Amino acid sequence: MVTITPTAATGATIKPGPMVTVVPERAKTDEQLASFAPGSGLNAPYLADQLSAFLAHERDGVALYTALHALTNNPALQSKYGQSREESEQAVAVYEALVGQLRGSAQYVSPPARLTMQTDAKLLEAFLLTGSADELAQEMAGVQAVLAASALCVGNTEVLKRLAREADGDVGAALLMASSRLEGPQRGHLDWAMTPVSPWRSRWRDHESPRSSVV
Repeated sequence: MVTITPTAATGATIKPGPMVTVVPERAKTDEQLASFAPGSGLNAPYLADQLSAFLAHERDGVALYTALHALTNNPALQSKYGQSREESEQAVAVYEALVGQLRGSAQYVSPPARLTMQTDAKLLEAFLLTGSADELAQEMAGVQAVLAASALCVGNTEVLKRLAREADGDVGAALLMASSRLEGPQRGHLDWAMTPVSPWRSRWRDHESPRSSVV
C-alpha cells in the first residue's frame, strides 16, 4: 500500500534547514544520504532530494484528482478523474519502489519536495473559492489544473530519463525502467487536458453548450 501523506506516524523524515528544526529521530542528513544509489556515479544527496520531489508531486496528483472528482457533477469527468487518480496512485507506487530499490526511504521528504508540495497546494486552494464561479468555469479550471500538474509529471520523467543516461550500472537501468512505466499514463493525462481547449472555444463562438465536448 502506498503512502499518500507522509507523517510522523508513517515514519516520515526530513532534512533540517535554516528555519527547520527536526527531532533527531526524524532527521535526515546529506551524510546519511551519501549511501543512496550506490555505484551510480551521481551526487547521491541530490538524486535522493530530486526523487523525493518527484514522488511528492505524484502524491499531490492523487489529492488533486480526488478533489476534482468530488467537485464535478459531470459523469464523464468523474470517470476520467477517477481513472487518473488510480494511475497517479500507481505512479506513487513506481517511485516508492524505485527509491527502495536504490536503498533509500520513500518516507524521506526532501526540501525540494516540501517546496513542490507548497506549489501544488496552490492548485487545490483555487477550488476552495468555487462559489465565485459557475459549474462550467469550475470544470474548465479543473482541466487547466490537470494540464499544469501533468506537464510537470511529464517533465519530471524526462529528467529521470536523462539521469538514467548519466548513471552507471544498475542504477541507470532502474531509473530507465521506472521512467518507462511512468511515461505512458502521464502523457495520456497531458494529451487529454490539451484536447478540450479547441472544441470549447468553438462552442463558445457558436453560443452552444460545451458539455458534450469536455471529453
